[in-house]
Amino acid sequence: MGDHHPFIALMVMNEHDRMQILNVIEKMRRNLQYDHPLEDLAGYSGMSVRRFTASFRMVTGFAVQQYLIYMRMTNAAELLTNTNLPITTIAKKTGYSNKSAFSRKFKSIIGMKPMDYRRLNKG
Repeated sequence: MGDHHPFIALMVMNEHDRMQILNVIEKMRRNLQYDHPLEDLAGYSGMSVRRFTASFRMVTGFAVQQYLIYMRMTNAAELLTNTNLPITTIAKKTGYSNKSAFSRKFKSIIGMKPMDYRRLNKG
């Protein structure tokens, strides 16, 4: 006879977990050229993969890989604007093994090819 309400589990973010996520983000930012397996990132934080991914999303609003791509493209845009580094070098510094994969991803996120972005934004 009564209505059954689905149980909704709410994860409460504590300050320690939030700081661990911010530390992992900083580690990722300093090492954009490397892959970052989810298991390793969770290990750095001292959390299970499940808790880490949920906590990461709570802190950033993004999934881990989405945020990594965002950081890589932001860094690439800065390098294109502020340096004369070749596109191939920028690709490697931001975690892409080849220029064409980097250029495709950059265009899909930023909306233009890296060289066009550089021409438009180079002061």
